[in-house]
Amino acid sequence: MFQAIENERKQQEDYDLSRREAILAEEKRIEEEDAEREHLEEEERRRQEEARIEAERLEAERIKAEKKQKKYEKWLAKMKKKNPGFVDPRIIKAQKAAAKAAAKAAKAKKKK
Repeated sequence: MFQAIENERKQQEDYDLSRREAILAEEKRIEEEDAEREHLEEEERRRQEEARIEAERLEAERIKAEKKQKKYEKWLAKMKKKNPGFVDPRIIKAQKAAAKAAAKAAKAKKKK
């Protein structure tokens, strides 16, 4: 009789212990999932912040380029007003570079 009670008590302790272990394992799994989710959310926030900063930088560059273009157009109009035959030096430079490249191509073609 005493042995049966002792066995039952031992089985109950084993059952309680295994339940506690299962509960602890479940809690640990939940904590790990929460930590992983938080990590992923933090990475997403960081990516979004980087994308926002990059967008702001690109917008600032665009605005700067627009201002530069307007300033250039204003300067070009002023120069053409002073001298109707005025040609932008950049255009001349580009034309010279194109002519030079064409001459090189023709020279290379002659060699073949």
